[in-house]
Amino acid sequence: MALIKCRECGQVVSDKAVKCPKCGCPINEETHYFQSDEPMVLRRQPNRGGGNGNKWLYAILSFLLAAVIGGGIFYFIDKNNQKEEVFQQQQQQSQHVADSIAKAQARQDSIDKLKAEAQPRVAPQPRVVTIEGYHHLVGSISKYPITMDIQVSGGDVQGTYYYHSQGRNSKMSVYGSLNGNQLTLEEYAPDGNNTGYFEGTFNGYSFSGTFVNYLKGNTLSFNVVEQ
Repeated sequence: MALIKCRECGQVVSDKAVKCPKCGCPINEETHYFQSDEPMVLRRQPNRGGGNGNKWLYAILSFLLAAVIGGGIFYFIDKNNQKEEVFQQQQQQSQHVADSIAKAQARQDSIDKLKAEAQPRVAPQPRVVTIEGYHHLVGSISKYPITMDIQVSGGDVQGTYYYHSQGRNSKMSVYGSLNGNQLTLEEYAPDGNNTGYFEGTFNGYSFSGTFVNYLKGNTLSFNVVEQ
């Protein structure tokens, strides 16, 4: 067995080798033999044609380096985007909570204001009904509105009334008597003529019954109430 040099990389190999163990180049007759009386020393020979392998190696390393750098940049950008998204979500949640608190406070302020402005309700006092004394009554004879003012003293009653359509200057006089709650009033025109009468029930608050008109000869219902 003899030692020879690989024609591609200069590696010292056995002449029985099929290919160079370093660069993989086939061993053939063109491979230079290497013989020396000195102990075998590996001598680096000029690299002829081995640059292509280095170029591929550099290309692969460059690609891996670019991939690592690109991945790092992408990871950094993605992390920043995630942080920004989380920050915006937190901001939105905080704003939502603040808006809810503000609305609740506004509602409470409105309720407090209404309570402060509300006047305490006082139950209406029962109306004191007295028959004796002065009474101001408003109502109508049939469909004709009237106002009547009477003074009750014991069993005697006197006063005036007028039709709204004729005005308060055209008052009629009334005189009569009260027996229990039965009241009868005679009507007298301004000229002194007795022109009709009222007959009905008076309870100190309302007076209702029938009115007889002597001049027209008709009978109409009436009802007047204390004002």
